[in-house]
Amino acid sequence: MEENIIGYDNDIGKLYKKEASACAFTLLTYIILEIFFEYALSAINLLIYKGYFNINFLSYKMYNNSDWIGVLISTASVVLSFLVTFCIIYRKSFASALKEKMRYGKGLAKTVVKGVPALFFAVYIGNYVYMAILIILKYFGVSYNANAVLNPNYKGAANVIYWAYVCLAAPVIEEFIFRGFILGKMKKYGNRSAIFISAILFAMMHGILTQIPMAFMAGIVLGCVCVYTNSIFPSIIMHILFNTINMIGGTFSENVFSKVMLCLSVIGLLVIIEAARKRIWEDSVREQGKYVKWFFSRIWVLLLIAFHILIGAQYFQL
Repeated sequence: MEENIIGYDNDIGKLYKKEASACAFTLLTYIILEIFFEYALSAINLLIYKGYFNINFLSYKMYNNSDWIGVLISTASVVLSFLVTFCIIYRKSFASALKEKMRYGKGLAKTVVKGVPALFFAVYIGNYVYMAILIILKYFGVSYNANAVLNPNYKGAANVIYWAYVCLAAPVIEEFIFRGFILGKMKKYGNRSAIFISAILFAMMHGILTQIPMAFMAGIVLGCVCVYTNSIFPSIIMHILFNTINMIGGTFSENVFSKVMLCLSVIGLLVIIEAARKRIWEDSVREQGKYVKWFFSRIWVLLLIAFHILIGAQYFQL
């Protein structure tokens, strides 16, 4: 009997490691395709600018304002890489992970109303974690600056495209990838490990230290909501609303928006305390720590981590 249990555990371990590697390889494919599309579209843009293609509907004055073209290329690269990776190359695996999550879930409106403040509280805590990291880095003589990336000063068409990306395209794509695909694949091995892994990868994909702690905390909340409702729609709507509120808040004075965020965070704390009492993330799977360890010991996962470390390293200064 004991030998059968050991054999079963070994089979589960092999299957899990295989799925973990597949998840990381899929994410790497997505990243590589995003880079490819960005370079390919930039090359086409250069050829148009040099006059190799006659685009009649683009006046020189309009085309010479390169901001909107750059934002459009970045947005199109993300959308195209998502469609090619998850809707063409790995469509069967993607569809399998989403099989039980393409429904509205129980109490959609109530979940979203409670979930958005919880998301603000999580990000609020993540922001303090980020500030603590900055203090530690400063103590060791390391400075960090990614303000140019985080606070782009777009106007006109560029601003419209940027808003559409941040408030709609990015939340939908990120939720389908991390709460739909990653969490969907890992959930059968335990809710807690799946939520943690999807949150780590979600944070890591943001690539900027300023956003990583906040994205991780947000990923935990969004993962819990997805597990509790067994649906991806609440997390998509929450993500859209959160990003939109932040974008709108950015148009007001920092003092006003910080007070609004604080009020929402207090409400969010109460929501999280209620959720903790209900233990909505619990399941019957034991020893989930070993699954996390197995996941982050896969070679494709380590390559994914190394890639993001290299990307993020450019913002550090000794």
